[in-house]
Amino acid sequence: MRTPEDDERLDAAYARYDRANAVGERKELAEARLVLCRLLEGTGWSVPSEVRDQMARDEKTLRKLAEEETQGTSDLLRPPSHRQSWFD
Repeated sequence: MRTPEDDERLDAAYARYDRANAVGERKELAEARLVLCRLLEGTGWSVPSEVRDQMARDEKTLRKLAEEETQGTSDLLRPPSHRQSWFD
């Protein structure tokens, strides 16, 4: 049985998804859609296979983006090379 708190969380998740869909930023859209689907699933919604497939794609996208962010940060933290560059 859904509670008023469930309804509030769903309303917030729908609003977040609508905002993310309007902006079109990939990471935010995947996160918002995944949160919304998980909340719906948690309230007893029977998740269609197509939606479950989209949830898996969103999870994969978020993992990939997180890895790219980590890779970009680790490059910044790498100590400078003492080898002479071809462009010096």
